Amino acid sequence: MSERDKDYTNLKAQILQQAFTAVGIELDTLLKIGIEEACIFVEGKAAALAPVDTGMLRKSITHRIIDRVGYPVGQVGTSTEYAAYLEFGTGIYAKNGDGRKTPWAYKNDNGKVVWTHGNKPQPFLTPALNTSRSSIKRIIEQRLKTAL
Repeated sequence: MSERDKDYTNLKAQILQQAFTAVGIELDTLLKIGIEEACIFVEGKAAALAPVDTGMLRKSITHRIIDRVGYPVGQVGTSTEYAAYLEFGTGIYAKNGDGRKTPWAYKNDNGKVVWTHGNKPQPFLTPALNTSRSSIKRIIEQRLKTAL
C-alpha cells in the first residue's frame, strides 16, 4: 500500500470516527430528552393517582435525570415528608408488615387525642410507574428513532 493510500485510509477512518462520535452525542442527547419526556408522563400519572387533602402532595411531584454509572436515569418522586407514609402505609397496615404492631396516640389539629393502628397504603408513585412501563419504552424509542 502506498503512502497516499495509507493517508487516504487514515482520513476515511478519522471521518468515520467523527461521524460515529457525532451520532453518539446525538443519541445520548436524544436519550436524555426521551427520559425527560417519559418522566413527565409518569409525573402526570402519579399526580392523578395521588390522594388529595390540601393538594400539596400533588403539586410536589417532580422528576430529575441523574447519571448512574455513565447512563442517564430518570427519577420521579416528591419531597413531602408524608409521601412515604401514604405510598407504603403505617402501623399494622404498612406494606410488607414493616409498621408498628401496637396502637399509638397523637393530638390532632384541634388538640384532641386520637388513637390509631396506622393508615392503609394509598400508593400513587409505584402504580404510576408500573402502569406506564410500555409507554415509557415507546416514548424513549420514538425519541431515539428521530436520529435514524
